[in-house]
Amino acid sequence: QTLGHINDYVIFASDHEQCITFIESIHQEKIFLITSRLKALQILPRVSSLRQIDSIFIFSMEKNQDDYLLNNYSKIIGIYINLDDLYKVIKEQINLVDRQIQTFSFFDQYQKLTEDLSKDSTEFVWFQLFNYILSTLPRDQQAKQQMIQICKDYYHGN
Repeated sequence: QTLGHINDYVIFASDHEQCITFIESIHQEKIFLITSRLKALQILPRVSSLRQIDSIFIFSMEKNQDDYLLNNYSKIIGIYINLDDLYKVIKEQINLVDRQIQTFSFFDQYQKLTEDLSKDSTEFVWFQLFNYILSTLPRDQQAKQQMIQICKDYYHGN
């Protein structure tokens, strides 16, 4: 199994400057970045905050979890030492992003150009704001625990 079987558009870059330049040139697509731990230390400070980076996967021959990377870069999905595990998680993440895109794309920004948007415009603005807020929330363990606690408190007694 190879990355080409998971997605037919895979770019390999051995030079981190070339990789960064390519990432910065993409504006309309989502990027799943797969990098080594060593290259991650060079690349992530420069690209992790870019909108086009959706998910970051780190492949490492070392068995230790790098808490520094996981705590400082919220787009990191995980650090993997086994290629099969990496491929499995990438597939799952692609499916998740596809579902999110389908969920969030029921408002076609161009479809109603000639129609009266006064009824839907408020819903559309709130939905876009909700989507933006979700995309900027931290993805660390503390944020997950806080979200779980808030949900438990909210649904307590149901």
